[in-house]
This record gives sequence, C-alpha cells and structure tokens, in this order.
Amino acid sequence: WGYAAEDLLENTNIDAQRLESPTYLVQLDQCKTVAANIIRLTGDQGIGFKIGLNCDLSNLGVASQAVISCGTVRDSLRLWARYSNALLGTLISIRLDERRSDHWSLTFTELLPMGFLYNFCMEEYLMIMKTIGRALSHREVKFYGVELSYPAPIHHALYREHLSCEPRFNRPLTRVTFESPHLDLPLPGRDEAFNQLCQQHCSKILRQLVDNADIKLRLKNLLFSTPGHIPTLEAAARELQLSMRTLRRRLQEVSSSYQRIVDEYRIET
Repeated sequence: WGYAAEDLLENTNIDAQRLESPTYLVQLDQCKTVAANIIRLTGDQGIGFKIGLNCDLSNLGVASQAVISCGTVRDSLRLWARYSNALLGTLISIRLDERRSDHWSLTFTELLPMGFLYNFCMEEYLMIMKTIGRALSHREVKFYGVELSYPAPIHHALYREHLSCEPRFNRPLTRVTFESPHLDLPLPGRDEAFNQLCQQHCSKILRQLVDNADIKLRLKNLLFSTPGHIPTLEAAARELQLSMRTLRRRLQEVSSSYQRIVDEYRIET
C-alpha cells in the first residue's frame, strides 16, 4: 500500500534484513509496536480486516503447501493448529471442536497476554480463514456464529459486514462456529506424498526454532495442538526435540516448570 518499511518498523528494533529468515524471531512487544504503527499510519482501527483479505497462500510459505496437500478440511485444520504459531507467528492457538454434527467450531486462545493486538490479530485471522479457506476447498466459508472475548471496538460494524452474522462480544472465550465447508470435504489439491515432504520440512524448521523460541510459548503451543491429551514431560521434550534435562533447565531459567505450564493451560481451556 506504499508505506515504507522503516515507518512500519519504527521503534521496534526489528532487523528488516533478517525478516526473510525463517529462524529470525520477533518478540511480542515488537509485534504490538508494528500493529500500532500500521494503525497510526493508516488511521484505520479495523485495518486487520483489510490485511487478512489481502492475504493469499503465497504469503504463508511451506506451511501453506502442507495445508493445501492434506486429504480433507479436517486434516488441514489439524495441521494448521500444529504449525501456524511457530512457522507463521500467528500468536493465537486454535483448537478444533467437532461435538456437533451439523456445525464445527474453532476455539482461539492468545498464547501470551496481547492487549489490543489480540483484536487486531483476530480480525486478520477471521479474514484469512475466509480467503484461504475458499482457495483450499473451492467452497465459500460460512460462519454460523462468532463469539469474541473482548469488548466491541469502535469499528464493530465491520464485523457484521465481513462475517455475515451478528458477533457477540465480551464472551468468556473466543470461538467461531462454521456452517461450511464440511470437515470431511476432500481437498482438490490433496497429495499424500507431497504432504509428507512438506511436513518433514516444517518439522525441520521447527527444530531450528527451538533453541531461539520462548520455551513457555512453545510448550503451550504443543498443548493447544493436542486437545484432550496432556503429554508426559518425556513426550513433550521429545516433541520439542529436547532432552528432559534440557527442557527442565530451560524452564528453570524462566522460573517455571512443566506442571505449572500444564496448570495454566487447564485454566485457560
């Protein structure tokens, strides 16, 4: 849209030259500053909607190729839940809920307290689901209901405009219920062999990120990606490509423990 990178990154200390590297990690406070800069420069409180609508599969790297080549919508959502935070920096964890036969839901949780950035990210995320969902399934993504855990913003009319349903604010949690596409819908781009290659590459990048990532954030991401199942410390360490001793040490360095992370996860869910 014609804004200079130095203006978007003002006061962030982000190294613009390193942003192309998948192992260069940006901190939460830096993300907040970027979002604040975007809103300040555009004068648009609801700019997250426009950013999400302008997103396409080419913006999402190898993770998008892994999602495209899944067998069904359900498979793609499970894979997205596993990789989106670490590889794309979405800062929001998702959990699939299939308890109803006619609708399915996604529950969203901020992995760390995000303040106003949570609204911004959710608005972007909702539109990404519409645009990417349509590209993946060749079907229109239809929302049945949208619950949001934050108060109605000044641009709340944009929610009704883009979601085609009445959003409910100040709810206990953030949850989006969908009418379509169906979870069992086969994806046009399904390719099992290619999908395995993509997932191997995603796993490789994850291993490269482990040494740099916030260990508490990585553990919460792991727990949210396996709803209904709490892995043992040994299994969690194995999933993060760490030894149990190293995992314990890194948690001690941030004054935490695996049990404390699990307890926080249970409270949040």
